Amino acid sequence: MSKKNLIILLSAFITFALGMGYYVSTYVQPAKTSTQTGNALLGGDFILTSHKGQNIDTKQFRGKYIMVYFGYSFCPDICPTALENMSEAMMKLADIGHKIQPIFVTVDPDRDTVQQLETYIQSFHPRFLALTGTKKALDKAIKAYRVYAQKVDDEGVSDYLVDHSSIVYIMGPDGKYVAHFSHKTPGEEMAFKLREIIKSGA
Repeated sequence: MSKKNLIILLSAFITFALGMGYYVSTYVQPAKTSTQTGNALLGGDFILTSHKGQNIDTKQFRGKYIMVYFGYSFCPDICPTALENMSEAMMKLADIGHKIQPIFVTVDPDRDTVQQLETYIQSFHPRFLALTGTKKALDKAIKAYRVYAQKVDDEGVSDYLVDHSSIVYIMGPDGKYVAHFSHKTPGEEMAFKLREIIKSGA
């Protein structure tokens, strides 16, 4: 290979290397770890009214884990399934149940009054708190937990449905997100994972 061709080849290689370096530094971002991304964008404190007519501020549960589920008492099947599974989990965690507060938050305040929730929640674990409130207060909680809830309008019908997401959120003693379950997750599985979470101090 002639000296001239060698210089041309080296020049082309250097140009290519510089170009790749620019592309990588400009367009290729380093992979983010779970530590970097975190879970700070899900959840938050709210103040609502319990089925006993008491003001409940979620800050009062600092030091405990809370299981939060958003639904409504007139829900035909999904909500009862979630609350039954949560109740079963609480029964299986009876020895450490004092460390966990199960909470049901309505997405249908028009019908889920304090009196309605007081009757409804009796069917589930006695440690449950059922919460309602003004539309503004509930919207704050719903937005914080990224819950989808939309009334299915049917003019002239009082027993309307509400489309909503169905997730059981687990929040840690510091009020931050720890884990979540589907409403279909069996109570036994919830209990097993919750025990592991509490044992690890997560």
